[in-house]
Order: sequence, then C-alpha cells, then structure tokens
Amino acid sequence: MSRFILLAPWLAALPSVCLAQVAEHWDRSVVDLESHAVEVFSDGDSLLASESSHLGPNGRDIVLQRFDSQGTLKWEFIYDGPQHNNDLIADLAIDDNGTTYLLGRDSNGANGQFVLLAIDSSGATSWEATHSISLPHLFTPSLAVDTGLNVTVSSQLGDEAWIGRYAPDGTLVWEATLDVFGSDTTGASDVAVASNGISYLAGFKPTGVSAWFMAAYDPNGTHLWTRTESGVVNVFPPAHAVADEFGNGFLIGSSESAFGRFEMRAVKYLPDGTEVWNTAYPGNSFLNTHLIDAAAVTGGDLILAGHGYTPSVSSGIDYLALRLRGSDGAISWFQYFNGPASGGDSVYDLEVDAAGRAYVTGNTDALPTTRDTTTVAYDVDGTLLWSRTRSEDLISPTLGVGAHGDLVTASRGWIGTPSLLVRYHAEIGTSYCVANSNSTGSAGAIEAFGSEALQVGDLRLVASPVPDQMGLFFYGLNANQVPFGHGFQCVTGGLVRLGPPTVATGGVALRDVSIPGSGISVGVSRFQYWHRDPSAGPPGFNTSDGLRLEFH
Repeated sequence: MSRFILLAPWLAALPSVCLAQVAEHWDRSVVDLESHAVEVFSDGDSLLASESSHLGPNGRDIVLQRFDSQGTLKWEFIYDGPQHNNDLIADLAIDDNGTTYLLGRDSNGANGQFVLLAIDSSGATSWEATHSISLPHLFTPSLAVDTGLNVTVSSQLGDEAWIGRYAPDGTLVWEATLDVFGSDTTGASDVAVASNGISYLAGFKPTGVSAWFMAAYDPNGTHLWTRTESGVVNVFPPAHAVADEFGNGFLIGSSESAFGRFEMRAVKYLPDGTEVWNTAYPGNSFLNTHLIDAAAVTGGDLILAGHGYTPSVSSGIDYLALRLRGSDGAISWFQYFNGPASGGDSVYDLEVDAAGRAYVTGNTDALPTTRDTTTVAYDVDGTLLWSRTRSEDLISPTLGVGAHGDLVTASRGWIGTPSLLVRYHAEIGTSYCVANSNSTGSAGAIEAFGSEALQVGDLRLVASPVPDQMGLFFYGLNANQVPFGHGFQCVTGGLVRLGPPTVATGGVALRDVSIPGSGISVGVSRFQYWHRDPSAGPPGFNTSDGLRLEFH
C-alpha cells in the first residue's frame, strides 16, 4: 500500500545489509482491530493502520498506532468522520520527517467523501482535507507523495476519473476529471508521481470488454496525454500505476492471453507518452498468473509480484516474483515459492528496499487447521535470501520495510480474533577471527540482528552453538587473535562488558542491547562472546569468533 517514492540521499547511500537470515524481534497482538497496512519509519518505529472490527454506534473507525523499535505503543490516533458512518482505509504513506498521510473514505452507499489527513510524528493532525466522491465498489481512492511533500490523490466522480494535488499545507492546488471511454465508466484505480513531478493516473473500463488507461499530468495539473491498453484478448481490473526515478510511468495489471489464461502485463511510457515496451509473463501459455503488486527499484527496473501455477503445476498455486529490465522489459529473473504446506499460496503485498531487494508476503495455506502467513526475501539477482512462516491462522498480511534492514508484517485476524504485528531483524555485520570447538562439539559463532543506525537504537546479539552455561557478551575497538582459554580473544581496545551475564539455553545465548546507554558510538565496534566450558577441562572457558559492526 506504500505510495511514498522519495529516496532520500542518505537512504540511497546506505551500505548493503547482509540478509542471510532474519530473527524475530517481537510480536504484538492487536485486539478488536482489523489490520490493513503497516509502514516502517526511518527511525525504526512502526505504524499500523487498522479499522475497528466491531460496529459501534458510529460504525467502523480508522485507527493508527505507532510503535517504537522495541514494540512499545507510543500513540494511537482514532478517526471518526463527520458523517459518523463507516470510515474505511483507502491508502497510506509516510515520509522521512515522520509524517503519516492517511486517505480514508466513508461507506455511505455510492456517494460520500474521502478524507485526506496529515498526521505528525507525535500523532497530532497537521491538516485535513475532504472531497466529495461517487465511489462504486470497484474503485478505491489512492495517493502518492512526491519529493516536495505534495500529495496527489486519485478517486471517482460519477462516471469520470478524478485526480487532484494537495500542497504540503493541505491546500488543493489543482484538480481534474477525465472521461476516456465516453458512455462507459472511466474508473480511477491508482496514481503515482515521478521525480519530475508528472502524475500518472491509471484506471480501467469495467463494463463489456475491459480496457486500461494511463493519463499523465504535469506539476501544474495540465493534462499531457492518455493511452489505453487492451492486452491480447482482454484486461482485468484494477490497473496499477508505478513511476521510476527517471520520470517514466508504468501501467501494470493482469491481462488475458490468447489461451484464455491470466498473465502479468506491464507497459512502459516515457514522459511524453511514447510507449517503450509492452511485455507479459508468462505470455501465451496455459499457465495462470495473477498480478497483485508492483514497484520500481533504483536504476529503473520493475518488480512484479503475484501468484500462479508453476510450470510443473505439481505444487498448485505458488508465490511468483519477477524483475523486468527498465530498458527493454526483458525478464532479469523470476522465482516461484512453494509454501511449507504445499497448499494454495497467495501473495498480498510487495515492498522493495533501497538496494533493490524484494520482500513478498501472503498466505501459505495449511488447511483445514490454519492459514499460515509466510514472508520471503529475494536478493537483487533473484536469489531467495530467507523465508519466515507464522501459523496463527491469520489472513491478508501486509508488510513494511525500514531503511536499516528492519521488516514489519501485519496480519488480520478472523472476526473476533486479534490481528498480529511482527518485527524482524535482519542479520548484520561481518565475521572474522576463528573459534575452537567447545563442549557442544562445534565452534561458537556470534551473529547480530538489528541495525547499525544509532537512531534506531536496537541490537540483538546471538551466540551458538555454545554450552548451556553462563556467558558474557563484550565489545571493543580493535581486532585481535591471541589464545584465550580454549579459544581466542578476538577483540581488544577499551573492552566493554554488555551485562548482566546470560545463561545459554538449548545451545543459544542471546542479548538484546539498547544502544543508548551502552557506550556504542559512531564507527567500528567488534563483538565477541565469552562462556564457561567446564567439560573441556582447565581453564574452563571458551569464546566465539568475532563480529565487526560499523555504526552510523
């Protein structure tokens, strides 16, 4: 659901994070709320957008909750619109200043209004704007925030598509309606804003043989051009809009092949409306694939995610993710993912990080007992980095990716059951030095999960396999390797103990470190784990290898 396209200079320059694996940091059950979207702020906080799951005297309300990096609730914002009807989430975005942009709508039949809210980092409303809409069930308003913090919204007015741009103070700068299909409805379904300020409006004709359209508007709201796309045989709603860093627009969705099957289709347009390429996956074949989400990555390539049958069709419907080259639309890589239950695997959300890695989440059914939620990560070359599954029988998972390797997922409970928010740490750091075998029969290794950004302020250290004995994590400034007990001392220079001591369980020692107050500062720090190892004989202790982290 993210629409915020600004890649700030500090974000684009972040060092690559090694994502060999992830560790679950915390989870939170959210009672009486149905989760709809989750985002991660630049400081590591998480934002959960939900709707009240019970119908009170004023119907449903919209609820925003901001959690800090440790999972503590910082504030809660509740919106009950002026019509006191059902208030529903339409779209959500955040910016690097900590501002949240919420687009909601009421469900007062086909006519009503949308509300656009800017909510500051403390949970207070900075400004509010409303606009009348005529909103049949097929059309959902969407928003996009540009680098100047203008907010562009697409919606519906009668049989025409509507687009408008709001200034950073909430003033409506311009608005326009568009009729592409004459006597048929022109339905707006998505909007994206490119780095050059051009707004790309995507939509479709919902009746008869369907068609998509993409229209472009300059920063002043002047209509530049409109293009339509009908696929080989037909196209299906909705149509998605994506813009890249070079000002180009992409029209994306699911179309029908000559074999009567679903396929993923993407069309690239230059800012002047020239069609650069038009490609489909899997093209004319008997395989069904269905697009769910798409995103542009740095360099102008495009990531598509959805689900469909694998070529062998032996595992049923699986996740599908692929990367298209921005230059010619050719496939750089594609990957199917068969969930752990080998059941029906349905994608619900896609996010990409600044390095171009892709994260996909959805349900990997293990019916009749549960609907598992599985999140997977792909490297820039399509290599599967990791997958994590939860089995609480939750639905409609969404995800948010932070600037420092942190990942948050939100899944909706069934009626009357809680939603679930889960935060994962990415693996960080570089191992060095060697470790000798301890009494487990293997050498202990130290790993770190979390962030090297001091503003995020959290870190998890893990050492394994180690004896179920008392141990201590410590750090210093310099690398070393000298005999020390049954192992080696890999760290020297201003050693600091991260107390209190811990006792390993099941061969694993763990320490959560709150960076404020730990003495950790900008620059390189090196970490190691010391532990008792009595069964190995005198002197009765051993060490892990070393780990280098560079904080910023």
